[in-house]
Amino acid sequence: MNYREAIKRGITTVNTNYKLLFIQTGILVIAFLLFLLVVGTPVIIVFAKSGLDLPEEGFKDILKNILKVGLRDYLTLIITIMLSLLIYLVIASVIFIYTLAGTSGVLMSYIAKKEVYSWVLFHSYGKRFFKKFLLLSITGLITLMVLSFVAGIISGLTKSAAPVSEDFIKEFFTNFFYLLSILLSLGMVILFMAIFTYAAGILLLNESITSSVKGVFEALKGALKFIIRKPESLVFYSILSIAAIILTMIFGIIGTSFKGPGGFVLYQLLLSIVQIYINLSVISCAFVYLKESF
Repeated sequence: MNYREAIKRGITTVNTNYKLLFIQTGILVIAFLLFLLVVGTPVIIVFAKSGLDLPEEGFKDILKNILKVGLRDYLTLIITIMLSLLIYLVIASVIFIYTLAGTSGVLMSYIAKKEVYSWVLFHSYGKRFFKKFLLLSITGLITLMVLSFVAGIISGLTKSAAPVSEDFIKEFFTNFFYLLSILLSLGMVILFMAIFTYAAGILLLNESITSSVKGVFEALKGALKFIIRKPESLVFYSILSIAAIILTMIFGIIGTSFKGPGGFVLYQLLLSIVQIYINLSVISCAFVYLKESF
């Protein structure tokens, strides 16, 4: 399948299942409200009971006060924030992973079997693939941490490799190696995202076609083999990722022209919806290419 056809079918899939956009947007709103409830409320209660003044500049003022008076007066606050954030991250992660499993399942179901979104279908995939996507997410997080560590080492090595003789040459090679480290890091991240996106697609595609579910590590192995066997699949995902980054940056730059808190908040909401649409399109296009080429 050529890239243009895969993109066309991928976007058509998202447009046909447009209700997924509403679900994703609703989850963002719920996550924001949940943050205020789980993290914001306990912090305000601690401030009220301890007699501490609410900082005018948020955490920046809190850090200044801690440096002045020490941790003792803010120990309860720090523990409260840490516990609240931990609880929030656990709850939010469960919601997001369930939503990701349901959303990905609906997209692949339409691509493979032309089944259009329904709440029953969404809930079915979210429930059946939650554990698989949870393990996939944990594996991805660990892998990303390792890649970040490797990227840091590469960045340090490339910077130290710059010559130190002439100022002009030194500056040129320093910038060159710095740019090289950024490109290498970006390439590693895109490869990482491609492997895990195709692995998620393999999990869902195998279930859609054979009614059986592969293991997560088996799917990751299959995704890596798919990329090695068809290097153009990585090129395709790279094109999708770079296009998504460019589009997001363009809409972000446009947002700087909006002045006033009301207009800015409204634009941020619209920008979030656009970003969700772009992300869904990337996943959908990758799934279409996988389905036709695997």
